[in-house]
Amino acid sequence: MQVIDVTLLEELRSVMGEDFQNLLSTFEGDTAARFKLLEAAAEAGDGEALRSVSHTLKGSALGMGATALSEHFLGLEYRGRESRLDGIALEIANAQRCFGETLIQIDAWLGAADGFHGKVPSVK
Repeated sequence: MQVIDVTLLEELRSVMGEDFQNLLSTFEGDTAARFKLLEAAAEAGDGEALRSVSHTLKGSALGMGATALSEHFLGLEYRGRESRLDGIALEIANAQRCFGETLIQIDAWLGAADGFHGKVPSVK
């Protein structure tokens, strides 16, 4: 599976113009913040919160062309819906790694030396 949908990213950049950078920054910041919510839901054993946050992240990732990342969130959403939280910390860590790879690939696609995000999120 491809990590990013370049066609969608090109369409977004074409439509949004200069605001595209802001969209990318918002995507990065919001996703990073919501990872903390996923971790909190997992630690609390709250399947419904895990499902809800994962669902939101899945939609955001799809909207940004982050196809592989959206698949990770889909899996987390299903696990939350079924309250199957055993080993969920590993699944969240895998999604975080995929998020990092997504940012790297978007940065490479942009071809910018300094990139839009500045750093890859830390993985536990």
